[in-house]
Amino acid sequence: MVENSVPSNEQTFTITIQACVNILGKQESTAAKEKKISKTTVCPIGKALHADALKKGFASNAYVGNNLVSMYGKCAMILEAEHAFEGLFQSNIVSWNVMLSAYVEKLG
Repeated sequence: MVENSVPSNEQTFTITIQACVNILGKQESTAAKEKKISKTTVCPIGKALHADALKKGFASNAYVGNNLVSMYGKCAMILEAEHAFEGLFQSNIVSWNVMLSAYVEKLG
């Protein structure tokens, strides 16, 4: 998208961050282990997406922010999850449940 000068939007960030969450969720599968997909690969990509979403003003969007919290939870980066949660323009029941799940991920 960058190479073709296509601007990103909320949906772009929601989908790309969700892809990180999905990869991290499948990390335990045999196929993922064979491909050597790990938190050390995916989490920095997620952090870069977060930085870009902040820069473009999309991190406070509920869909983007909830996915950021979820991604940081899967990365066991609870402080970053809290920061993303606090950056939401308005938190809702989904936001609170995603934050609770991030805490559970950290404990597990």
